[in-house]
Amino acid sequence: MNSRTKKTKVRSITRLLARGRACYEKADVIFSELAKAVPIGEAIETDDGKYAIVDNFAEKNSAYRVARVARLELKKLKAEKETAAHEDV
Repeated sequence: MNSRTKKTKVRSITRLLARGRACYEKADVIFSELAKAVPIGEAIETDDGKYAIVDNFAEKNSAYRVARVARLELKKLKAEKETAAHEDV
């Protein structure tokens, strides 16, 4: 890989990461608005399934993950059929 190609790839990576950071910042603002309006655990129906805001520290004082851990998080809920199947096991 020549020097010009390396520089082009680095520029592409840094631009994409910057766009990603901007998107995460916007998503954080929208999530904060949602978290103020919706109780923790309440199911939110969307076109691609149900989601809920969960408190990662509700039952413990620490959480271990590879990256940043937010207290509140939007998680996709399992379909009722999946949940029922797992409960039978």
